[in-house]
Amino acid sequence: MTRVREPPDPDALRHALSVVAEAIVAALVPAPAVPEPASGHDALPEYVTSKEIAARARVNKTTLYRWIEAGKFPRPAISLGSQQPRWRTSDVLQWERERQP
Repeated sequence: MTRVREPPDPDALRHALSVVAEAIVAALVPAPAVPEPASGHDALPEYVTSKEIAARARVNKTTLYRWIEAGKFPRPAISLGSQQPRWRTSDVLQWERERQP
């Protein structure tokens, strides 16, 4: 009797590929220099969104939330509603400094 193999789930394959790609990029591409907060009108905002952090870290928001659950990234400092967490810019900058070799 010949066993018919089910095709793999496309969403699972896409997810696995994105995780591997992010790991490769993180290993090969140096993190951008961390700017120090400036004074005056060029100062960084006090709080940042998950979208801003994910773009800065070059990962998607799902990866950011996985890092939080794994204890690899700080939890949000405040929440402006159920879907609006915010992080202190100083916490994000500290996390970036700790990641740099």
